[in-house]
Amino acid sequence: RQSMTYRGAMLNIHRYRLRASSCPDIYRNSIITIAKSQDERAWTYLDDVGELITSCVDVSYCMEASYLIFAISNFVLYVFYDTVYMYLTDYALGVGVSADDSANLISVIGILNCLGTVLMGYVGDRTWSSPVILYNVSMVICGLSIISMPFITNYWLLAMTSGVFGLFISANYALTSVILVELVSLEAFSKTYGMLLLIQGVANLIGPPLVGYVADTTGDYVMPFVMSGLFIVACGLILNAIPLIQRYKHKCPSSTSSPVDTPKNGSPTVISVYNLKKKSEPSQL
Repeated sequence: RQSMTYRGAMLNIHRYRLRASSCPDIYRNSIITIAKSQDERAWTYLDDVGELITSCVDVSYCMEASYLIFAISNFVLYVFYDTVYMYLTDYALGVGVSADDSANLISVIGILNCLGTVLMGYVGDRTWSSPVILYNVSMVICGLSIISMPFITNYWLLAMTSGVFGLFISANYALTSVILVELVSLEAFSKTYGMLLLIQGVANLIGPPLVGYVADTTGDYVMPFVMSGLFIVACGLILNAIPLIQRYKHKCPSSTSSPVDTPKNGSPTVISVYNLKKKSEPSQL
């Protein structure tokens, strides 16, 4: 990808494309400048902004089944995983844990989260491991730990459960980009990752008000924790469909005789009809 390095990004700028050409003498910069009114310049600016937004928000990748499943899983996760950070301290205070110890539960999550990010990144980088399966198992364990929190009244058990949550939620931070590169090509990574961050941001806006409404309606913290845990378990389980989809694609590749070949980067390459005829003709001695 031309934007992965500083030099490649600079060569992509229109100002330097002419200088980077191997045959710069055959190109000429346009010397004609058409005067535009202020309204025309404003509309041109809006068109440029619209083209920029359209190029960044490319929903065509959502037609890919594996990416769509992963995006839905991330949306569900980011809607409900903030429940622990919002209500764990208040719940601990309600069951008799001191204020200092209740605050320490969030610290336990943060410490184990830092250690888990390094550990998950190391394990996910091994050749014998599958980042998708590791991510799935981690999300299921996170969901189960959240479900068990409102039924624990002992501080040390709450600290252990919080540590388990902090350790395994780190798979979301360490393995998301790794899984995304496996699902789409490296050329499409920047657009798909940006789209995924947008989905996560929208989910973060929806999650806290929704969980807060459930907590206010029920009057306790059992339903918010249980509901959030169940949805996070579900977001881990639905990702098991990704290996099945990839296995099906490897077993049943699309056999089309079209002269247009679409590589992994998404840009079709036209194969010469002459080359196709040449390959089909038998060789003569």
